[in-house]
Amino acid sequence: MNVKSLLGILMIALGVLFILSLMQVIYFENVFSTWWPLAVMLLGLFIIAKHRRSVFSGMLVFAVGAIFQARNLDIIPHGEFWSIFGPTLLILFGIKILLPSKSCKEKKSIKSNVKINDTDFEINTIFGNEVHRLTSDVTTGEANTIFSQAVIDMSNAQLTNNSASLEINTIFGETKLIVPEGWDLKLSGSPVFGSIENKTRNIFSADSNSPRLYIDATVVFGALKIRN
Repeated sequence: MNVKSLLGILMIALGVLFILSLMQVIYFENVFSTWWPLAVMLLGLFIIAKHRRSVFSGMLVFAVGAIFQARNLDIIPHGEFWSIFGPTLLILFGIKILLPSKSCKEKKSIKSNVKINDTDFEINTIFGNEVHRLTSDVTTGEANTIFSQAVIDMSNAQLTNNSASLEINTIFGETKLIVPEGWDLKLSGSPVFGSIENKTRNIFSADSNSPRLYIDATVVFGALKIRN
């Protein structure tokens, strides 16, 4: 299951619960106002389980949700959120220091070009600002930006068989995609409390022989900006 699937399931579940609440089958508003941080905690666990390189980020997301949940349950006073969050952040950074670290060479390669195999890639930017440059052949790709700002530079990339598909998921963040002039872009997706801006001069044409990039975008409380 990817980020988009998880987000879709959560939105469907919320919609069903709100409808049942309107029908007075359940009283979901009270439940939601108390237990919404569980969704943030689940997102943190999902990040830890799926993205092994992002264990710290997943722990941080989970901790934020757990603190909000404790506040909603009156385990900690409402005015004490930041006094609890600070020491929690300190503990998490201590754990990060103790975790096995990668070599500087590995870190550089991960930041500049995260690859699954020769033509497929997956990029995850969580609680950070990163630039990812793709310089090889691309067939499929997935980019997830969560509570972050990410730049995906494909200006020097090539599309395998003259065609590629890219899934971009942006949640509480901003993703900037840079593509070469001359590519045909086919953009699909709808923002939820966000925006998708295509500022390129690339126009999709079914009769064109130009390289084609199919983009499926999900934006929730964020922005996706595409430019040359």
